[in-house]
Amino acid sequence: MPEPAPIAPEDREPLTLLEFRVGRLEADMTDVKATLARLEPLIVRIDEQLRSTLPHLATKAEVQTLRADMESRFGDMEGRFAGMEVKLAEKPGKAYMWGVIGVMTAAIFGAVVLGAALT
Repeated sequence: MPEPAPIAPEDREPLTLLEFRVGRLEADMTDVKATLARLEPLIVRIDEQLRSTLPHLATKAEVQTLRADMESRFGDMEGRFAGMEVKLAEKPGKAYMWGVIGVMTAAIFGAVVLGAALT
């Protein structure tokens, strides 16, 4: 339902509905202009930050190239670790080493005791 036309000053006829709507649009545009004036510095700051940050970021193609390179290097490392595991399996363990140290200590202690007993 259309709004009633406002009463115009006495020297004019009442406003038509179109004139009334245009008047409201003009008032609203004033608000829009004020809002845009407040937002413009913020948009400029965001744009400056993006322009300073984006050139340093990697592209999707660069990330994919890096990923492929890393996967190939990790594959090489896995092969090396598998070879090291085989070599380490052939080496003596901690318990064996402690046993050897114990036997050598006992032999040295025995030699010292026997040497002291012979003199």
